[in-house]
Amino acid sequence: MADAKKIAKTGTPGSPRTASAGAKPEAKTEHKGLLALIRIRGAPKMSEQMVDTLDYLNLKTRNACVLVPDTPSFRGMIKKVNSFITWGEVSDETAKQLDAKRAGPKKHAFRLHVPSKGLERKGIKLPYKAGGVLGYRGKDINELIMRMI
Repeated sequence: MADAKKIAKTGTPGSPRTASAGAKPEAKTEHKGLLALIRIRGAPKMSEQMVDTLDYLNLKTRNACVLVPDTPSFRGMIKKVNSFITWGEVSDETAKQLDAKRAGPKKHAFRLHVPSKGLERKGIKLPYKAGGVLGYRGKDINELIMRMI
């Protein structure tokens, strides 16, 4: 009988759980960074779903920027509007400078200028890997944001 109470407190025999009754196994917490999203293209010939997704992301105008956590739900929205935005991992230094530039105390989006020295040479219709502006650009997003502040 005493063995049954001991198993009830500690879990099954041989389990890694400690002897305390309220102990929970440690959850693995990964530090997920922030992603910066910048809207590049306007609204003509855009489906209603695209407009709604950009509104959910608070990217209502061109050259608007938002910082979002790197989660699967945001990745799905990014995938949907990838042909209208550019995005990548933002550094802490860039995030601090963006916070100083915030449009208002309760605003979630940053209003940025057109980048100095312009956008990439092949324009706003091609992906970043092909010499354009759109899509994933990784850490290079920090350089673009600094040119737009």
